[in-house]
Amino acid sequence: MLLFLTVSARTWHPVNQFDLQGNQCPALVRLNQPCPLVCASSIAQCPQQVRPAECPNGQFYCPDGTCKSGVSLQSACAGAKPVCSCNHGFVYGFGDNLVPCLGGQLANVTSLSQNVHTGDAPLVAQCAQDVGLNINQMTNPLMLQCKPGSSKILSGTEPEFVLFYTVLSIQFFILMGFYFYKAHKNTVGEVKTTSMFAQGLMEMENVVAGSKKQSDLTFVGYSPNFLGTFVKFSVYATSLMWIALFIVLVGDYYEAFSSISYRDQALLFVDHNNLSRVFVALWHLSLFWFIGLLLCAEYLKTAFLVKTPLTQHPLFVLVKKNVKPPIRYQGLGPIVEWIHAVERPFRKWTKSDVQRTIVPVKWTDNGSLFIEFECVRYVFDPASCTFEPFDFELGKTSTALLANGGGLDQYEATRRINLNGPNQILFEIDSFVSGLFKEFTGVFYLYQFMMLIIWWYYAYYYMAIVLTAVVIGSGVIKVVVSHEAQQRVVQMATYNHPVTVLRDGQWETLDSTKLVPGDVIQIKPSNEFTVSVDVVLLSGDAVVDESSLTGEALPVAKSSIKSDGAPFSVEAHGKRNCIFAGCHVLETQPEKTGVPVTALVLATGAGTQRGRLVRDILFPAEIVFVFIEQLKLVVPILLVWGIIMLFASMSLLEIGDIDSWFYGMFTISQILSPLLPAVLVIGQSISAQRLAGKGIMCVDFSRITLAAKVSVMCFDKTGTMTKEGLDFVGSQEVNQQTNGFQAVRKDFDTFSTAMKLAMLSCHSLSLAAGQIVGNFVDVEMFKATGAALDAVTPSRIYPLSFSGVNTLQIIRRFEFVHAHAYMSVVVQDQGTGKLYVFLKGSFEKIKSLVQSTPEDYVTTAENQARRGCYVVAFAFKELDVSLQEAQDLPRSELESGCAVLGLNLFRNELKPDTRDVLEKLRAGAVRPVMITGDHALTAIFIAQECGLVGPDAQVCLVDYVDNKIVCADYQSKDTMELSELENMLYHSYTPTQPIELVVTGAAFRHLHGRGWIQAHLQDIRIYARMSPDDKVNCVRSQMAQNITGMCGDGGNDAGALKQAHVGVAISEAESSVVAHFSSSNRSLECCVDLLREARCSLDVGFASYKYLLIYGETLAFSGLAEYYFNVNMSQMTWVLIDGSTVPVSWALTLARPSKALTSTRPTARLLGPETFFSVAGPVLINILFTIITLLALFGQSFYSCHQFDGANADLRRWWELADNYEGAVLSILVMYQILHSAAAFNIGSKYRRGGFSNLAFVISYGLVFTIISLVLLLDPNIMSCSFRINCGTPAALRSLGYSVPYNAPLTFFNASGHNVIPMSFRIVLFLISLGNLLSLMLWEYLVILGPVRQWVINRWSKKIPLRL
Repeated sequence: MLLFLTVSARTWHPVNQFDLQGNQCPALVRLNQPCPLVCASSIAQCPQQVRPAECPNGQFYCPDGTCKSGVSLQSACAGAKPVCSCNHGFVYGFGDNLVPCLGGQLANVTSLSQNVHTGDAPLVAQCAQDVGLNINQMTNPLMLQCKPGSSKILSGTEPEFVLFYTVLSIQFFILMGFYFYKAHKNTVGEVKTTSMFAQGLMEMENVVAGSKKQSDLTFVGYSPNFLGTFVKFSVYATSLMWIALFIVLVGDYYEAFSSISYRDQALLFVDHNNLSRVFVALWHLSLFWFIGLLLCAEYLKTAFLVKTPLTQHPLFVLVKKNVKPPIRYQGLGPIVEWIHAVERPFRKWTKSDVQRTIVPVKWTDNGSLFIEFECVRYVFDPASCTFEPFDFELGKTSTALLANGGGLDQYEATRRINLNGPNQILFEIDSFVSGLFKEFTGVFYLYQFMMLIIWWYYAYYYMAIVLTAVVIGSGVIKVVVSHEAQQRVVQMATYNHPVTVLRDGQWETLDSTKLVPGDVIQIKPSNEFTVSVDVVLLSGDAVVDESSLTGEALPVAKSSIKSDGAPFSVEAHGKRNCIFAGCHVLETQPEKTGVPVTALVLATGAGTQRGRLVRDILFPAEIVFVFIEQLKLVVPILLVWGIIMLFASMSLLEIGDIDSWFYGMFTISQILSPLLPAVLVIGQSISAQRLAGKGIMCVDFSRITLAAKVSVMCFDKTGTMTKEGLDFVGSQEVNQQTNGFQAVRKDFDTFSTAMKLAMLSCHSLSLAAGQIVGNFVDVEMFKATGAALDAVTPSRIYPLSFSGVNTLQIIRRFEFVHAHAYMSVVVQDQGTGKLYVFLKGSFEKIKSLVQSTPEDYVTTAENQARRGCYVVAFAFKELDVSLQEAQDLPRSELESGCAVLGLNLFRNELKPDTRDVLEKLRAGAVRPVMITGDHALTAIFIAQECGLVGPDAQVCLVDYVDNKIVCADYQSKDTMELSELENMLYHSYTPTQPIELVVTGAAFRHLHGRGWIQAHLQDIRIYARMSPDDKVNCVRSQMAQNITGMCGDGGNDAGALKQAHVGVAISEAESSVVAHFSSSNRSLECCVDLLREARCSLDVGFASYKYLLIYGETLAFSGLAEYYFNVNMSQMTWVLIDGSTVPVSWALTLARPSKALTSTRPTARLLGPETFFSVAGPVLINILFTIITLLALFGQSFYSCHQFDGANADLRRWWELADNYEGAVLSILVMYQILHSAAAFNIGSKYRRGGFSNLAFVISYGLVFTIISLVLLLDPNIMSCSFRINCGTPAALRSLGYSVPYNAPLTFFNASGHNVIPMSFRIVLFLISLGNLLSLMLWEYLVILGPVRQWVINRWSKKIPLRL
């Protein structure tokens, strides 16, 4: 239909036949046209009117038109360049060896100009008549007319073409020959070799025992050979050949090789038609070549290598790793699902569904083969014929770990460093050159460069220079930024310092890179270096700063493991007994004076906790975002649309000339702008800068866009929603005689002796620089006693003298671990010598450890939790054994028979802004959820206090007790079955009185596997008593249905922070390695700031994206109108349009976020209805105003007989096609339309402030608007003549009564010699442009953002709202 309309439309527009009144148009007169030069054999032969004066005596008149001295004509005029000559390929038609007569004659011509290359017969005839020459008998003198020589269409059999065919054929046969050669080589059977293991050079059983099989990795050996290397370089040479050929063709277009032309022509390929045909053919062939290379990128990694069995010691190994499915969530939509369905077989065909990495094979000092992949060393195992990573079994119990206290001998240490690698996180930083190669070999860069080659070739080098600089500059900047980021990771991962290690029974100082698992090292306090390995303390205690790893601001006390035979795991004992890589040791406490604090190395390099974090940064998990997924379909759609417009353009031009192809390709480059991929990234980087100004650091810019769609935000409670510390409320003891609870007391002096002893001793505190450090509950409890720790032996406690308690000595301590949920100590009263056992933990756990509890034990504890208290229970007993027996008895026997002592109560106060932040999030359509390790009742109290749970909400608690699910109403305490709760949820939910569920960690673990949790995510408001693993699984469940954020302090929620779509660590420490975002401001307001900036970033990214689409569509449709008239826009017009696109689109992204979150989120769907109508509406409006403008132009008397006749126009000289009214009017309109479209998108929205608040855009818009308006509204001036709008030749401008600007062109390619628009119609054009602007603004404001949008949503939206 489009092609039919564009082709048939030309019939209604005859050129210059009749005026508006129907009268015959008079012949057009071209005034003061410069005449061709008159040439003659001598001055005497020149006509009288143009005869030069005779030269003085001794001088001769030379072919360059000057008099020169000499003894003869030949000597005087030697080296003079004749002006009566033509370039290569052009002839006079008459005579030779001519001299010029006087020039500068002007003539008025009444016939239209002919083709510029075939001369202008009417002009020649008129000029000949004016100087008295007979046009039919011009031989000597004659008028210089350079006409094309004997041009011909090249047949393609010329020598240079034959050479080209030969090179391509040789390359083809080289590739095919090597393909069959490889196919033959790859079928050769594997040759079995005798390995070093078989020869007995290494104890294989020791190696295999420590290995870990990697089932998701496949290893294939490859080696280079001479033939493969030759083929590789031939491919490189062919690729460079295409580039070199393009350079030659572009240079030939501008006649750069005219001096070496071997065909007596200005061009190597005779003329521009031949040259353009060669260029187009070469363009398509090279495009096919480079697309083939990109599609085969995965194959090319091994294409030039020969497969080699692993047992034959290949030089390279191809590591195949199954690509994990990206993180997905519901609501991606059918379009994305369809894209994934189409993408899967394509990825399988191109092998991009498997990560293929080629790595070099290296040798250890003892002759083992190994490779390094993703920072991990893999050693070749001949028994299994594969590469495997190795670790070493150090023991599964604490007793077994202590057995390694003797350290390693040098032989074993060397063996382990060969198998495990040095203690380094090894990865290669891309060199600047390799970084550039990776950056510029992407698909869209290929598209950009192929389009820019056309611009360079087709006389549009002005903007080609600009956009080439923009594309290359932005790519270089990305490479530099990436290189700097890699260097930061290297700095974060590199540790190199001396360490004291036990080798061969002797302490020696080694470099930390030589440590291996199983080494025993000394732990020393130092702020100068960071611990480089994961260790478990074997003896002594230490105080460690873990802030750079977890984000916890408070130092953490670490103690040595005990020889109790208990199972050991890093997950269970890491908090108390392990020091992880990346931490700083602040202070150590040896068990005995003069004995060092020692630790056993558990992991080194990439195997450490820090190493895993670094690997997460270097190799992040892929995420699915609807914007990125739909972009995969948008680009092909725009490309197909561009091809349709290409054929429409070629049809309108009504010629078969090759030049019409270039016009169509310009149309494609406008529709599919090379800047499209960059617009979203620009908005992200600007938002990241603003967030950094607020103390919020971002390590992954793509997460900013993802944060714009967050609909569920999970919060840790303690230290996040509440203040970091706890306030001691008091103690509620059990009367040991009546077995009932007493009243709460806060004064330590009023406590019983047993409670005093418990509070003084049952903790894991130590001293660092004179400051008590440890768990903040323990710290607050101990502060309430007023006692002091021994500076040398922190296990000795000195109570206040008036407390009535003697000095205490902690004999044994069993640390608190999450798996046990309690701790215990054995204490000796130094005054009486009595021994006591004290237990401390959650009241549920203590209940399970004692034989009996007061009847109101649970009720009392729960009531205190309901009041918002953090409840810690104590139990105790007095030991009737000797000190030695107390040190030897197993823990279970020590703790048996304890009695409940009482409860310690702490209160965690809310942060002052928590309630306000939650209200803002709800107003922003974000559902807040609490995930805490605290007791459910305490969590409910905090939730009610901060407004997370409304005052009218019905709260139901879901727990798992005695192997069954127990549901209870929080207010009435009535219990119910799970089925009853589900029925109540189904029938009784109302927005004004919702039912809020509270699920404990035990219930979560039981119900999660049954799918119940996933089905009731919108009903569950609080997750209590959640372990770190529970938090991770909870966040994963939320992510399956919604874009999920997680906010915590980076402590035991670090896993959840990393897992979430958007993780926000609130910590003053360097916790950026834990989460995607980290805030030095510990206020929850950072979440609101992040979401505001993220929504703004996504919205402005879409605004720029839509602006570029309208830019392309406006140019494409206006191009159809231009091609209908065979006109174009001037070079300066194109420079302004394309040159202003970059700063205007950049200025759009500088819009600041709205002051508050709103109840909707910006769209992320490129193919959604909002985006479609936001683009389609302005395009149709612009088309409508284009039609109105052209109709207004047709109705003007100044235009009716002065239309441009492009029948004989030279399309290659497209810049000359602007010298007419049609080109001028369309240029003005298009410049306004593109600029006004940007103004419409700058209106602002719910997510960003627009209008005049975006000062950068206002300045950019105002500057471009002023330039366009000056060109339109002012009389001919320097600026308008630069644009060749409202301008003309000096003679034409003088005849119209205008002053002549200095840059007025001497030649104007229009019959009238000018395109000056009368002032009345200039005002009409200006008013039309303002009407166009108003229409665009109203469409965006009323339809896309305003009441029409809301009406459509209310009428047709079927989306189920999220419970906030």
